Amino acid sequence: MTRDYENFLSKFKKNDYIFKFFHQKIFKKRNIILRHDVDFDTDYALNIAKIEKKLKIKSTFFFLIRSKSYNILDPEEIKRINNIKSMGHEISIHFDPSIYNKKNMLEGLRQEKKLFESLFKKKIKVIS
Repeated sequence: MTRDYENFLSKFKKNDYIFKFFHQKIFKKRNIILRHDVDFDTDYALNIAKIEKKLKIKSTFFFLIRSKSYNILDPEEIKRINNIKSMGHEISIHFDPSIYNKKNMLEGLRQEKKLFESLFKKKIKVIS
């Protein structure tokens, strides 16, 4: 599976596409903003990040604060996410508003943002 992903991305690189972050200026042609919502597996996300780094591709990884599949407060998860960040990728929150009622949604977002920024020493620029 990861070999297929590497081949897929390589085709874009060979055709002179430029991979950008959400906050970067986009030109008229051949721009890709690549993003990953990490809902299940931070280890798999780390493998994807390694492939992209090898290809000199930038992307953004969005992590859930409250996931049934991983615990963002676990030291191993923090290590993986920091590793992704250290490769030059953007990291941020994949916010799930469905876990809050309408009254508490904005406060929930504020708390998640504050927690993520504190854990990863990273100012959030974009939220999924």
